[in-house]
Amino acid sequence: MVDDGWMDADALRELLDVLRLQAEALAAMANREAGRPPPASGRADRRPHQPQNKAFRDWRRFRDHMQNLEQTVRLEHNMGPESRVTKEMIYAAGGPPAKTLTRIMTDTFGLAPTDWPPSTWPADLSTAA
Repeated sequence: MVDDGWMDADALRELLDVLRLQAEALAAMANREAGRPPPASGRADRRPHQPQNKAFRDWRRFRDHMQNLEQTVRLEHNMGPESRVTKEMIYAAGGPPAKTLTRIMTDTFGLAPTDWPPSTWPADLSTAA
């Protein structure tokens, strides 16, 4: 192997893994010495979800948009009020993906994932159960 000043990519990855493990071990030792509990993993320590689409950050705008999409789906598929509009149908009509829609409902506005369809949502979020 020629020593041209460059490091093999595999060797570099291994070195970075070793350094990462060392850093984690040092952080754990420092936490133990300071009497702090280990950092919690998961979503609990993250900021509350805020939708990328700014229109979805406001309850009324989000609700109105989802209700309009629901009406569009009902009209396009000749569905009556007894028919169920799914989150996947809303996505197909131009709404956010089902998983994102559920995250906005639950994390941003405190609705349950089963609070569906949008036509059942209250005009004022404070009246939602």
